[in-house]
Amino acid sequence: MTDPNLSTIASYYTDKLQKHGDSPQGVDWKDAASQQMRYQIFADLLPSPVGTLLDFGCGTGAFLSYLLEHGHSVDRYVGIDLSATMRACVEKKFSGGPLIETGTSLEERGEQSVDYAVALGTFLVKLGNDSKQWESYVFQTIEKLAVMAKKGVLFNFMTTVGIDFRMEHLFYKSPVETFDWAVKKFRYVSVQHAYPLYEYTVFINRSQPRRSSSI
Repeated sequence: MTDPNLSTIASYYTDKLQKHGDSPQGVDWKDAASQQMRYQIFADLLPSPVGTLLDFGCGTGAFLSYLLEHGHSVDRYVGIDLSATMRACVEKKFSGGPLIETGTSLEERGEQSVDYAVALGTFLVKLGNDSKQWESYVFQTIEKLAVMAKKGVLFNFMTTVGIDFRMEHLFYKSPVETFDWAVKKFRYVSVQHAYPLYEYTVFINRSQPRRSSSI
């Protein structure tokens, strides 16, 4: 199976930022209220201090802004984004904040580890990419994030439960199937589906030791 067309994703988000500026709509959220709800769910699953945070699909770094504004301390922030325009926004915004590193891919970091990795909204938009192709890319990327993150990985997907419509450019995945895949791979997994958006959030706890085979 060929890789998805990521250049179209980069162009899509660059266009959003150029049209709407550094705003929820500039990173393709419907409004500030839904953006803040997502950020709160992710933030509640992170400790403070966070340590080193890798934000995969970081956009304008708005999640880092949210964390800092709500009392979380971050020692180092690594923002990964395909869009050079987004990365430039992060670098400008946080020039005097936590030690900032930006890049276009995980491969650029080699074997450097982080404490936590988040992909907040990153996997939702597939555009014209085939759903199976996109799913393969997404799960491979989550596995890479889990190798890099010593303590935990957070991501969200569009749900297939309780919906009677689908938007063609978005990626949907059953929360049951996602949990089954994740718990087999990583064991310590939680799924948050109890919020009024058509999606769910998954937390992979990498710091939890594996259980003994004895009872």
